[in-house]
Amino acid sequence: MSPAALVGIDIGTTSAKGIAIDPESGDVLATAESGYPVSSPHAGWMEQPPEAWVTAAQEVLAGLRTGAPEILGIGFSGQMHGLVCLDAVGTVIRPAILWNDQRSAPQCAALEAGTGRDRLLRLTGNRALPGFTAPKLLWMRENEPVFRDRNGLAAAATYQAVIEAERQPDHEIGADVADDVLRDRLRAGKYLRH
Repeated sequence: MSPAALVGIDIGTTSAKGIAIDPESGDVLATAESGYPVSSPHAGWMEQPPEAWVTAAQEVLAGLRTGAPEILGIGFSGQMHGLVCLDAVGTVIRPAILWNDQRSAPQCAALEAGTGRDRLLRLTGNRALPGFTAPKLLWMRENEPVFRDRNGLAAAATYQAVIEAERQPDHEIGADVADDVLRDRLRAGKYLRH
């Protein structure tokens, strides 16, 4: 009989990867991987349907169960700055905008114009970079107004964890400080003023 396992699943840019380990010995009991495509509908754009992550994670979990039928717990990691847009009931409303997407470069330049860069650094410790989520939200506000009144979003790994935990997530990751600061300004209909 196989020992009970701890499982880790990473939602990467091109695949979901998983490992099952024996928590007593540290032995690897199983590994699995399932890939998915990246879409680039325009130069500099990088998108994926979050549903592909769900399917891949389920395939990885099934593969891990062959070597570890009893799972004690699952940890997720993933694309920190992948933006998943959800409606009020948690339904995905557009392909996720990935961490390596560059479409929001003009919004970053606008945020950093004048004294904006210094203010951003003072408030958040970060510059405005196209890979961050907040500039992507500004891009969406300017270019995809149909989504303006939708009110849910999550990071890629958080979205996957929510799906796997029957939609009972703990608090959203806090490492993307610029997103936290700008979120309230976006809700209030304001840009970060300089």
